[in-house]
Amino acid sequence: MELIRKKGDNFEVPNKSDPSKSHNVSKIKNGEWVCSDCKEFDCSRENPKSCSHIKAIIDAFEPADIPSQQETITNIKDPIQFATNKEEEIKIPERYILYTPYRNSTTGEVNIVTSLLIDGYIYVAHKVGFRNMETYITQYPCIENSFTAFAESILIDKNGIIYKEIGDANVGNIKRKNIQIHFTRMAATRALGRVLRRWLFPYTYGIICAEELGDTDVKKSDMVNMITKQQKDEMRKLLEKIKPVFKQNEDLEVKEFILNLTKGHADIVLKRIKNMSIFDYQAFVSLKSEISDIKSLEVVDNG
Repeated sequence: MELIRKKGDNFEVPNKSDPSKSHNVSKIKNGEWVCSDCKEFDCSRENPKSCSHIKAIIDAFEPADIPSQQETITNIKDPIQFATNKEEEIKIPERYILYTPYRNSTTGEVNIVTSLLIDGYIYVAHKVGFRNMETYITQYPCIENSFTAFAESILIDKNGIIYKEIGDANVGNIKRKNIQIHFTRMAATRALGRVLRRWLFPYTYGIICAEELGDTDVKKSDMVNMITKQQKDEMRKLLEKIKPVFKQNEDLEVKEFILNLTKGHADIVLKRIKNMSIFDYQAFVSLKSEISDIKSLEVVDNG
């Protein structure tokens, strides 16, 4: 895949024989294409499209899709509207999914948060397919910006739709000390994670990128009332026996629900599932609603 760089209304296309050199391709007022410092173009002025560098631009973009210099993030197309029709769902490997306990800053409760590693988003991106993806550092840390690094990530999908997102990082918004010294690279990682999350929403359902989350302050002692390993193993065996069929987002929702159960609520769920011959998404929603009602009654009683 040729790495085409956009410079205002012009494009830089690398020289195939010498990648260190590039050709500036632009469209002049009469609608014709021009390629600078190019023997191919000089030899074929009557048919500019025979120039391989101009052809690379035409192949990469439909005329209506070529971005203008004034294009901003506000007029980028919605990813859901232009989502590729999927014949089958992309299954995200479990190794890319994290379930991390975080404390709710409002209620103080401990909740399990599902996130997807940046490698997981890149895995899905390659499965879906795209034309180009680049990330730039747009502002290096200095006194004027409180030593914050800023990055921008630009992605062009198979339909020529452009997605842009930014990311920032400094020592203050990265809790892990071993990562703090690399905060410039973290800004780039966050920008990439955000643009992938926005573009791949129809496939990943907006799961937050793990690299966007901070460190957890939850200790083991804070989780003494949470579901035990024995209960989780029993739940897993029951579900393997029933063999429920869930979509990717439904499967993640069920797993997060189970991991957020207390010991007492886990016992109730186990009893309900044992009496089920079919455990589909509708049965799960009903079970989830029952546990929510129980929690509400417990709050009233404790009050």
